[in-house]
Amino acid sequence: MGNIADPNSCLDLIRDDINSMSNFLVDRMQDPSYAVREAAGEAVGRFSENVGLDFLNKHKEIMPCLLKVIKDLSISKHDMTV
Repeated sequence: MGNIADPNSCLDLIRDDINSMSNFLVDRMQDPSYAVREAAGEAVGRFSENVGLDFLNKHKEIMPCLLKVIKDLSISKHDMTV
């Protein structure tokens, strides 16, 4: 999802449906799977870069989950990429 948020890809389609995309990412950042949480965190970063205000206005829902993902990654024995 993060890769398709690139301005040269499907950015307009993402902007049109940003509410459901944001809810999807919030749900994935709470997934039991480490890999899913990590990928969702990376997608949030790419969305923040490319989608702009439409996505950043969702900060009240996204930031608590993102901070938890970052905290989990920082104490994890897995390699961090986010």
